[in-house]
Amino acid sequence: MASIHPVFSHIPIFASEEEAFDTAAENVVKFIHKQIATDKICHLVLSGGRSVSEVLQRIDPGRVDWEKVIISLTDERCLPIGNSERNDQMIHFSLFPRVNSRLPKFLTIPAELGPTLGADQYCRDLFQMRSPDIVLLGVGSDGHVASIFPSNHDSESSEIAIPITESPKSPESRVSLTLRYLHSAPRRMAILTGKDKRTLFARLCRGQLLPVIDFEPTDWYLDINATSGLVTGDYGDNGDNGD
Repeated sequence: MASIHPVFSHIPIFASEEEAFDTAAENVVKFIHKQIATDKICHLVLSGGRSVSEVLQRIDPGRVDWEKVIISLTDERCLPIGNSERNDQMIHFSLFPRVNSRLPKFLTIPAELGPTLGADQYCRDLFQMRSPDIVLLGVGSDGHVASIFPSNHDSESSEIAIPITESPKSPESRVSLTLRYLHSAPRRMAILTGKDKRTLFARLCRGQLLPVIDFEPTDWYLDINATSGLVTGDYGDNGDNGD
């Protein structure tokens, strides 16, 4: 593992995406075990995206007592139920077919109702649940987390979930948890890997206040591809191909 810019001086840099994903998967299992041992239940919040899908596919489902786990989503696109572009579909197909025991309680976002009604209902649903214990999310190439983008940065919102009506990524209409709610989880895991994240990493090293910074990850999963050439202060633009 390599050394890193002082902003990330205590964070290990993995040799590959695969190593980062493997370690994140192992840690998710450990964190769930610890939480269940303490409270007999664990609330795991997941984002969509390839990184989280890769981590979920690496989890050995037989090592987790899923009956004691609640899974909820960081955000959802306002698309019909069953649409392949919805985050709940990704979570389902990445994990549930391999779970042979009772499935976790899966709290989906009713984004099919539209952003405002969907956010209102999700707030009511989550209000009845325990607070989040673990959040696992990928980071967009512009520094967004969930559907909180730099253009709709909501760091002051006190709500649990909010409607998004002008997302810079399609579709424009979404429902997203707020940064305040996501930050309430004691364990906050962020994955930032791949060459297409070099520009983002450079921006973070320069101290730009992007949504992922307000999320304040307790656990970063970075790889050499995202940080290569930047560990000695070379912050040139290396391209940004999106998430």
